[in-house]
Amino acid sequence: MKRSILQLFKKGDNNVIKIVMLGLGLAMGLVLIAKVYFEQSYENYIPDIDRVYRIREIYDKTTDNTHNEWNQTAGAVAPGIKAYSPAVKSATRFTWLTDKVALFDTKDNRYNCGAIIFADTSFFEIFPRKVLAGNVGDAMNISGHAIICKSLADRIGYNVIGETFKVMEREVVIDAVIEDFPENSTHRYVEMLMALPTIGKYMYDGSNRWVGNDRYLSFVRLYPKSDEEEVNKAVEKMCDENIDNEGLAKMGVKLTFGITPVKDIRRNDKSIQRMCSLLTLIAAVLIISALLNYVLITISAMVRKAKTIAVHKCYGASKWNIYRIFLSDAFVHLVLSLIIAVLLVFSFEHLVEGLIGVSIKGLIQGNCIIILLAVCLVVFLVGGFLPGSIYAKIPVATAFRDYRESSRKWKHILLFVQFATSTLFITLLLIVVLQYRKMLNSDLGYNYDNLLYLDIEGVSEEQKQSIQQEIERLPFVKKTSRADGLPFEGASGNNIYLPGDPKEYINIADMYSVSKGYFDMMEIKIIEGSNFSEDVLTSHEVMVSRSFSEKMQILAGWNDGVVGKQILVTEHTQNIEKDFYTICGVYEDYVIGTMIYEDDRPSIQFYNETKVTTMGKLMIKVDEITPSKIAEINAVFKQMHPKSNAEVVVYSEMLRDCYVEIRRFRDSVLVAGLVVLLITLIGLVGYSQDEISRRRSEVAIRKINGSSLGELLIMFLKGVMKVAVPAVIVGSTATYFVAGELLKQFPQKIVLSWTIFVACGLLTLIIISAVVLATIYKTANANPVDSLKQ
Repeated sequence: MKRSILQLFKKGDNNVIKIVMLGLGLAMGLVLIAKVYFEQSYENYIPDIDRVYRIREIYDKTTDNTHNEWNQTAGAVAPGIKAYSPAVKSATRFTWLTDKVALFDTKDNRYNCGAIIFADTSFFEIFPRKVLAGNVGDAMNISGHAIICKSLADRIGYNVIGETFKVMEREVVIDAVIEDFPENSTHRYVEMLMALPTIGKYMYDGSNRWVGNDRYLSFVRLYPKSDEEEVNKAVEKMCDENIDNEGLAKMGVKLTFGITPVKDIRRNDKSIQRMCSLLTLIAAVLIISALLNYVLITISAMVRKAKTIAVHKCYGASKWNIYRIFLSDAFVHLVLSLIIAVLLVFSFEHLVEGLIGVSIKGLIQGNCIIILLAVCLVVFLVGGFLPGSIYAKIPVATAFRDYRESSRKWKHILLFVQFATSTLFITLLLIVVLQYRKMLNSDLGYNYDNLLYLDIEGVSEEQKQSIQQEIERLPFVKKTSRADGLPFEGASGNNIYLPGDPKEYINIADMYSVSKGYFDMMEIKIIEGSNFSEDVLTSHEVMVSRSFSEKMQILAGWNDGVVGKQILVTEHTQNIEKDFYTICGVYEDYVIGTMIYEDDRPSIQFYNETKVTTMGKLMIKVDEITPSKIAEINAVFKQMHPKSNAEVVVYSEMLRDCYVEIRRFRDSVLVAGLVVLLITLIGLVGYSQDEISRRRSEVAIRKINGSSLGELLIMFLKGVMKVAVPAVIVGSTATYFVAGELLKQFPQKIVLSWTIFVACGLLTLIIISAVVLATIYKTANANPVDSLKQ
């Protein structure tokens, strides 16, 4: 060990380069491995997680033999399963209010709050959190009461227990403060839990419904030694006694419920599995490239170190003694590389967290340390034993004569792998960039150029109209409209029936209400019929998408089209005898959701301008988006509603944020690719210098015999190309399969054209050629007499 430390800066060993390159590879590689472990460890803070299950709704349509499963249920299902099944120890359900909102205390001080959920009294029996202040008690059972997380309490800055705050114009009393949810939890952004009975103050209270309003995430915890089969038997009885199965059967529907282990939810998610596999591959390639570069540089010193090893053998060194020398070097180098890796990670902490979407503290937890140490152990063993095995074969006679390396097989193998991985990263990066660009630039079926929106949820109807009118007066504002939701936010579902017919026809994506000018502002094409009759107090018109029209023409036999036909829509139709909606027009299908999670159901749109509407999104089309214009709109809004913390949002930027995971993956590939390319090029420089040194006399003799500089450069380049060309082909082939797996998660994907692979392959070969020529140029151009003297 002492010898290894003393020889760290020994000339010719290139130990500093080896350590730095290994440190770079380990920094990125270990972070990605930790990220994969993090994704696989979601919800592991839950005690006895093996006994915790999520309830899923199973919805079969006998009319067209379709099978659907939803992750949300009606409000009565979770407590119902507990009541009917002795296997269930506890059950809870909760639903979301908002992602972020402003709180106001009694002095009108404003505080930003993260996500808010409505939870029942059993929530903490499934998802326990430590109580830091106050008393949870019956807080979740008293309307208008709430519990907040430590991060929010810290921002408020004073004792909040018993204090009253306003949330969206309604008062809430804080009963307790709990520790934050961990980052590997689906509740990581939750900062307030309101008592479930409070839901009626904000929206329709369907917490006791068995069918419909299935907005609740429901969970159960089973007793030890209980199993799913016991629960399933109880579910059958529960459905028979509480759900009108005969009525549903007439509609062509069968409804039941099942349970899924919480620990398997993310593990069985194909998109997460695919992303974890790709991140694991990237991490493996990074670490292997750094390790192979380490081995390559070590082997490159063989000619110089051969006599030293042979002398050791002359003094009785065994094969194991030779291994110990290299294992000792590898250990010292690995420790120093890990120090460099840690310094790099913490020096670029914000960059790393931006790449992986997790804090460093949240990333390193549980058994993750053991996994990372296991990876380091493999690196240590390979970095020590592989060079040691090669050096151990050096004959003792080398101590008494010059040693010439007879085989470069190991170097060629290592270079081959590094060239192939460099090709993979260069090609994969281009594919990810093209796919990301396709998602951002794809035709979504509506125009969001120069589109802004303002969240005015919680503002009174009179204020909403006044705010809209004031903003419309701004000279740069072209159009405004309001809507219940935005296309990229997705949609709830409802079912379609016909008057006098109990059969359910289709499940639709319900975009709810919009106000005057919406279709014109969004440039959604109307292909049949007409737009809504606007400026009416009450509207019983509905517009439907092209896919709705096509399906209903087949299912209902409407051969003359859908315009003018009447339909019933669950949630909207309160009286089936008279609450009919007449289809006034058909619009072209547009993307609901994103290009990653696209809702392919037919959609419908309602119209509303009355005071009972809850439309909370004010959409603003301007002539040009500039910071000054955004600030001017914000100023108007703040002046009219000073207690709100809402600000104007650029639609395109919010849409771009929907693709944050693929953007992070793109950036990860970029950083990893740069590291791999740097490692490969340094290894190539070392190999080229070794080759020119080994063949220095040959080069001199060839020059004396008339060989030109160009011929000498081509001679060396041919040697490298014999390795590089097959490696590029292998790397391109591997990328084709890797990219194919990556693109499976996108509904619309780029075409993997052969030109992508050829272009990236040629680029890789050009970079390799440039490095080789630049490295050997000086020696190949030197005076042959000087070369022969050396």
